[in-house]
Amino acid sequence: VTEIIKIEQGCGRMQNRLVTFSDGVKACVRYRQNTDQIQGELFSFFLGRLLNITNLVPSTASVIDWDSRLWQQVKQHITESQWKTSRPVVFTKWLPDLEPSGIPEQFRPLERHMNKNDIWNITMDDGTVATKPSQVLIDRLKAKFNSDEGSGKRRKKKMWQKKKISLNDGMLAKFIELAQWSDLIIFDYLIANLDRVVNNLYNFQWNAEIMAAPAHNLARQPNSQLLVFLDNESGLLHGYRLLKKYEPYHSILLDDLCVFRKPTIDALRTLRDNNVAGELLNALFEQTTTNKVRDVLPPLPDKSIKILSDRIDRVLQQVQKCQDMYSNDR
Repeated sequence: VTEIIKIEQGCGRMQNRLVTFSDGVKACVRYRQNTDQIQGELFSFFLGRLLNITNLVPSTASVIDWDSRLWQQVKQHITESQWKTSRPVVFTKWLPDLEPSGIPEQFRPLERHMNKNDIWNITMDDGTVATKPSQVLIDRLKAKFNSDEGSGKRRKKKMWQKKKISLNDGMLAKFIELAQWSDLIIFDYLIANLDRVVNNLYNFQWNAEIMAAPAHNLARQPNSQLLVFLDNESGLLHGYRLLKKYEPYHSILLDDLCVFRKPTIDALRTLRDNNVAGELLNALFEQTTTNKVRDVLPPLPDKSIKILSDRIDRVLQQVQKCQDMYSNDR
């Protein structure tokens, strides 16, 4: 219901623009020649909502219409941008003051993994300022070493007895980051995103230092430490067409991930058990778009829905594998 009062260059690619609405809100407008990239951005956001993943920038679709109230004040700038009328675009909320986000050290070497033992190692790091105890976490971690036999494991048991462990600020920050990375790995696997960590993994064969560089299309809010999953336009359509080439890179992190956020896994189980992923995604599309948008932008195709369902199954198989692997530790 607001109007765009300013449009300027920005937001990545040459034909993207940064717009300002009359209420002061800013957004990135993503213009693409192919509608599947518009769909990818939009439906990836919808999937994030279904999974309760809050790291995705709010997104909505619109149609370029010079005569509509939304675009009327910036008609001249639209012409200069070489945008064609009646084309769909995606608005994504503009977030200021984002900074690059590096890849956690657990995922940098060739033997990448994140599991219970990695969490144990973080808790064994000496912290400087103890703040919040996490006895439930500590009890679950130490159960493995209390129940095992052998002199080496008994020494670890004694370490727990000697060392009182509580979450210090550094540990807490690492756990929050790794929990978000768990969601990122699952989310990017589900949508087959080519333009984030897969980009780093693919280029690793030519540049061994690239895993130490910031992840592509990933940012962090400095104050909240929230990771922001940017630019998901390859998701669910374009990425699915290139699975034959990129599937090994999609799987490499998921195969060794054994730390999950329970709400994310619960949501995936609900989608799988009721077979409603495609239905709910297209329902969100119907509820949040206008007739003009739906005239030029189709719903998520059946082929993509089938691939998504298969990939949900694959993630839940990984969860079961981890449960079986660590079942004796409880």
